[in-house]
Amino acid sequence: MSAHRGGGSERGRGYGDDRPHQGSQRGRGPPQSRGPPSTDASVMFMERPQAPANVINLEDQAVKHNATLKTQPNAIERRPDYGTVGQPIHLRANFFNMELNKSIKFYCYRVDIEPTPKIPRLMKDIHLELLKEDRMVKSHAMTDFMHEIFTVKEIDMTHVMVDIDKDKKKKSGRSNADHVFKCAFKLVAVIDHTKILASLRQPSSKYPIEQENILIRALNIMMSAYPFTDRENVKTIGKGATKFFRIDDRRNNFAPLTGGLECGRGFFSSVRLAAGNILLNLNVCHNSMFLSGAFKACTDDFVRVFGEDRPGFNKFVRGVRVELTHLPKEMIDGKMRYPQKHVWGLANPTDGDPQKKEGNPRVKRLGSSPENVQFFEVDRSDASGKKGKYVSVAEYFGRKYNMRRLATVPVLNVGSNLKPQYVPQDVAVILPGQPYGGELATSQRQQIIRFSCRRPPDNFKSIMEDGRKIVGIINDQTIPYGMRMAKDMVVVPGRILQAPTLLYKGKTMQPRDGSWNLRGEKFNRGATFNGRWGYFTLHDENARLFPNVQPYLDAFTNKLKELGLQMPRPDQYRTIPIRRGYWRLDIESFVQNAQKNGYKFAVLILNGLDDKAFNFLKWKADSGYGLLNHCCRSDKFHGKPQPDHQYMANNAMKVNLKLGGTCQTLQNVPKVLANGKTMVVGLDVTHPPPGAAASHPSLGAIVANTNKDLGQWPGAVEANPSRVENMAKLLHSLMGGRLQRWRKENNALPENIIIFRDGVSEGQYDHILNQELPEIRNAIRENYGDQQLPRISLILVTKRHHVRFYPTRQSDCDRTNNPKNGAIVDRVVTRPALWDFYLQAQAPLQGSARPAHYIVMWDNVFTNKLANTTGRPSDTLQELTHHICYVMGRCTRSISYCTPAFLADRLCDRAGKFASAFNLQEREDPPWYSERITR
Repeated sequence: MSAHRGGGSERGRGYGDDRPHQGSQRGRGPPQSRGPPSTDASVMFMERPQAPANVINLEDQAVKHNATLKTQPNAIERRPDYGTVGQPIHLRANFFNMELNKSIKFYCYRVDIEPTPKIPRLMKDIHLELLKEDRMVKSHAMTDFMHEIFTVKEIDMTHVMVDIDKDKKKKSGRSNADHVFKCAFKLVAVIDHTKILASLRQPSSKYPIEQENILIRALNIMMSAYPFTDRENVKTIGKGATKFFRIDDRRNNFAPLTGGLECGRGFFSSVRLAAGNILLNLNVCHNSMFLSGAFKACTDDFVRVFGEDRPGFNKFVRGVRVELTHLPKEMIDGKMRYPQKHVWGLANPTDGDPQKKEGNPRVKRLGSSPENVQFFEVDRSDASGKKGKYVSVAEYFGRKYNMRRLATVPVLNVGSNLKPQYVPQDVAVILPGQPYGGELATSQRQQIIRFSCRRPPDNFKSIMEDGRKIVGIINDQTIPYGMRMAKDMVVVPGRILQAPTLLYKGKTMQPRDGSWNLRGEKFNRGATFNGRWGYFTLHDENARLFPNVQPYLDAFTNKLKELGLQMPRPDQYRTIPIRRGYWRLDIESFVQNAQKNGYKFAVLILNGLDDKAFNFLKWKADSGYGLLNHCCRSDKFHGKPQPDHQYMANNAMKVNLKLGGTCQTLQNVPKVLANGKTMVVGLDVTHPPPGAAASHPSLGAIVANTNKDLGQWPGAVEANPSRVENMAKLLHSLMGGRLQRWRKENNALPENIIIFRDGVSEGQYDHILNQELPEIRNAIRENYGDQQLPRISLILVTKRHHVRFYPTRQSDCDRTNNPKNGAIVDRVVTRPALWDFYLQAQAPLQGSARPAHYIVMWDNVFTNKLANTTGRPSDTLQELTHHICYVMGRCTRSISYCTPAFLADRLCDRAGKFASAFNLQEREDPPWYSERITR
């Protein structure tokens, strides 16, 4: 993968300016957020909000204790102090204090099952039967449905036999080994939570505390116990069952996403340890799920978005659990229900046992209709079982079930590849609440955002009412499991940091509510470009072309000049048709010819191209032929009666960056950066998304500034074909490249290196300290040789979490009832043994703000008196982090997390799209079938 320069990907900050529409958009429009009207903000407010004084006192004692300790090698950095800068406020955090019964302990048992289930999904059936055992009920047992069971009493048994068919009126016909299992129990841990809590309440508390991880695992699993009692109406999702969805209230909790999917609204719960307390984090969450109901409705919905892509549909439906309504009901989980099966896929010519010479099914093509799928029906009067005849699915269901008019849609295989069992879609009903693990299309992501976009009062009310109810906080349903929850959210002290002053060309700009505009401004440093360039519209062959584009092209050209770019006049505008059957050929031909004809830069207006075409275009232009480009959507670029100057200005910012300019800088650069000897780095690593090709690599991306202006963040990306292994060594190479770039620009190496590492979960802390940090240091030593080594600070950035803050007073709200931007929290819901904080740098245009979580893994920059002369490590780090959220040159708003981490994430995302485009090119196009998926 080649180096990618100029600030990472071009997706923008969720505005979609640089993205094409998803392809065919027929059918239902985007879902609207349904349910009750918007909640009044007063539900969040308190008369006298007060943070817990005992916790504040403990935290103050803890940092005094930390000051007496020496830094330990390979140990996570301990907190040196708490931040003080900013306007003090009080906020609610979506945490509830958890009180554990002092008289009980938690017991962890490992369950070994023999024989090992041939089908992994049988593990859940086995555990469901286990939980019915009298001794399990009395000990209030709960399981992860894999190999662990937690109880609040010791259980007196070493093994038990489980028959997963015992409640069925009609036996499944499986052999004994397929439905009778021996479950052996082994006690692996007795968890004394009183010792852990006592340690949390000591100023000398460490991270991690002995047994804290297994306690958290036990409590998370126990928190799923009450929702489990109502599993008829509540669907649990996630390892340890951390997400809960009510599937009986579809009107308020579900919305269609199109493409065979729907979005469910539920609640996420997670137990966290904090200063002196154990807390339950409870938040509203959303998940994409398969569209429940008649299978054919899901098929029709898929085709409306993705067309006649049978291989894609075959992959999409695999593993979906369905009810088969043509069969008699049977006892399942205590109730009479239709038999349930998992879909293996569509009927396929490869179905059957290749070792058999006769009797294998006859399938005309992948996803054939009932008339074109035949199986061998044995003549039951023949004792040998060899006589019989081939019958079609349509003939069989017509004769046996009197179903004479089956839909001419693909037949489903609910057996396996070797032993297929065919059913028409007419008898299959998709069960509700089944999560979809694949990658969403752009249109689906946009719709899930629309449905999940709710203001803070709405989410606050949902948590306090429905959320507390679903996990059993209301009415103390968790008490039998040794837990009692506080009724109210935790109150935390926070501060509002002041926005930095920005510098444009000769003028200063003071952001207001996290935003500003470019009216009357020029970029800090407008790019100078002397090459050949032009405008091109790349359009689907059937797309409607806009009749008079020239005024819009002139408006954009003038906007570039107005904002300070120096460029020659563009070449004559051209339109390029992209044929549907030859889209890859047409796109590559265009890019190749543009490069051959001397074009150095192109503005590409996209009309009717889908995600695959967009990814392929970017891959070929950016990486294949080196054609610098900027993409716009046609409906945005010339979709209004007159040119949209705000849209033009937003796109001009991106063009300026790509051509080497600087849009804005900070007037007062943080002192750590002021001497121009500090390199700020963004790092990210991503692994293949669900459903990716086996050849899809793991990717590492890096960006870094080259001077104190922070206006350009050149970067590089590298691929690791082995996916996970040796990713730390990949970072070694990436860091070496950035140091060489800094030396080229500055004739010296940096004295300080501040690294913001994106995309790390709590379980990876040891890997970061013991694998990645040593490789980064090795790269530094190789480049510095005998020179003085730089000071290093390594900070993790986490954005995919469920912590939210709610204002307690109207005066602390912004216009969307979020906390004002610049809100920072580093007490009560954090731990003194860690140096972490939450920062909400952005002011959302709509919806609820998600703060970024920053955790210092290692530091000798901010705690070093030579590098940081303020003597206030936390204030310096927090202000620096906040300020660099304002130097994202692609928009006139502060962004949700710091610019280097944001750009590294975008660069990884863009490289992933390149990899997808490469893998797509390596595969053959799906054949054009004469049979349609739907009729």
